[in-house]
Amino acid sequence: MWQTHTYTVAIGLLLLLKANDCNAAQGPLSVTTTPTNPTCQYNNGSFVVNVTGGTPPYSYLSHAAQQSNITGIFTNLTGGVFDIIVVDAAGQQATSSVTLTNTNKEPTFHAVGADPTGCNTNDGTITVTPLSGLPPYAYSIDNGATFQNSNIFNKLGSGTYGIFMKDGNGCITAPWSTQTTSYADFQYFGFGSEVNLSSSHVCLLGLEPLLADPGCGNVNFIEIFGGIGGTAPYTFSLDGSSFAALTQDGYYFLSPGKHTVSIKDNGGLETSYTYNFPSNCPVLASPQGATCGSKDGSVTVTGGNGFAPFTYSIDGIHFQASNMFSGLAAGSYTIIMKDVNGVTDSVTTTVTGCAAVTAPCDKLYLTMGAGDTICQGTATTLAVQSDATGFAWVPTTGLSDSGIASPVAQPSVTTVYTVTATLGVCTQTGSVTVTVMPPPKVFAGDDTAVQISRSLPLQAVDVNNSGFTSYQWSPAQGLSNPFSQDPTALIRGNITYFVTATTPVGCIGKDSIVIEAFAYSDIIVPNAFTPNGDGHNDVLRAIAVGMKEFRYFSVFNRGGQQVFTTSNPSVGWDGTLNGRPMVPGAYVWMAGGVDYTGKTVQRRGVVILIR
Repeated sequence: MWQTHTYTVAIGLLLLLKANDCNAAQGPLSVTTTPTNPTCQYNNGSFVVNVTGGTPPYSYLSHAAQQSNITGIFTNLTGGVFDIIVVDAAGQQATSSVTLTNTNKEPTFHAVGADPTGCNTNDGTITVTPLSGLPPYAYSIDNGATFQNSNIFNKLGSGTYGIFMKDGNGCITAPWSTQTTSYADFQYFGFGSEVNLSSSHVCLLGLEPLLADPGCGNVNFIEIFGGIGGTAPYTFSLDGSSFAALTQDGYYFLSPGKHTVSIKDNGGLETSYTYNFPSNCPVLASPQGATCGSKDGSVTVTGGNGFAPFTYSIDGIHFQASNMFSGLAAGSYTIIMKDVNGVTDSVTTTVTGCAAVTAPCDKLYLTMGAGDTICQGTATTLAVQSDATGFAWVPTTGLSDSGIASPVAQPSVTTVYTVTATLGVCTQTGSVTVTVMPPPKVFAGDDTAVQISRSLPLQAVDVNNSGFTSYQWSPAQGLSNPFSQDPTALIRGNITYFVTATTPVGCIGKDSIVIEAFAYSDIIVPNAFTPNGDGHNDVLRAIAVGMKEFRYFSVFNRGGQQVFTTSNPSVGWDGTLNGRPMVPGAYVWMAGGVDYTGKTVQRRGVVILIR
């Protein structure tokens, strides 16, 4: 369950004491806005508040945007109506509003593959047909790592291909389009439509990888649990290196960007997968102070959240390739960083100067990083930029060191961390929220039995409503779609299917279902069950294998009294009679039906009720 807390936030006004009267009142406050609409359903909208009149400096607040600042630049917004409150240094207040329209929805498409004619023949094709969006389109079969203008991909071997499409608006069919923060905070891989190519069942060759959540620097990894299909033993290659057996469980300390893993089986069958790791570094600003009365200050932005190349804006309107802004006077600035896909992030910093000579503590600056959402049991770094010499974080729970600028935080519940930064006698405080998601739980279904060559619908259940957005079943053999929540399995023999479900923030739940295959029709009933409410073996059901018609399933106590009966094989006995729990012990069951040949099947046996 979500951890719910109530917090009281104090929003203060920054009052700068000037050495002259250049901030004298200049008439009543007047407010206008310069909006930039969000695109592609990303949260990259913004607006700039322009103020005339009143007494500078001004403070700005928007309840709808959940932001307050002293620069008038509001960023990382989706479509909607946003209120604006401006207060000047004399306490005069003006209100306004601005509307942002979320333009250009993400495009949609349909992809069809033609299998190669042989295991080692690269003559397969994939054709992508646009269904919506603005032409011209560009297409990718490697999860967005590279794009081409043609909608037909030729010379393809057996393997799994992740399909992305980009339209004329620059919108990409990708997972970050509906998220409330940058997509680099989420598990990026595997969200596109996928097409499997295989000339035959024995040609299917693939990987069982576990990918790192996007991180900062060379911290990415691709763990490999083994190969799927083909003929063991397998050898592997990273980014074109020589094929060799793995000496550890995968590849570690990978840089952001594209990495290709290839697998080759003992028969020479080979396939490759390309993964594109976004950078997920906190956006930090390094200001250089201005001299008294001059515009010679500067701000340099480092870090990055998303895919390079990045562009930068200091006014919320105009963007440049350079990460440095020069010719700045003393004051506060909000820098917006935009990645190659148009996703934005921002940081606010202060260029110091002599404008507030009567307030020496203005030399102390404190810039807080954005909050983070993590899975329970994982950690994040609390990013802070400051010229302070001392730091004190509260609460200390879950922190690696409460006395440093940027400790590692691993709270067990959602926590607001507050830091007090000290420089001499001067102090500043700031807060950051770490939201902790509870452990997700997925249920693959009760173990069951099926007649060989029959289809069985599978269903992955989100037990505690974690909000799973992707599912992967393995092995893929016999499944209509291994990336569906509810694929259909064609049963050829005894098999165990494993399902991995992932939330938008990368939290993972796993479960499995054991399927026993029978060559003939039968009605099977377990010999014991435990109706104790723990979610396992709580209900006694008759399993109809290869039955055309299920007629009855009845249970009797030792005195011959019928305590349960049904004609629906999905309905079972919960160990009660008229809502009253039955005593532990032996009970007789009887079941009957008609198989697909028209033969009547009747079975009976004894089951033990255990409490």
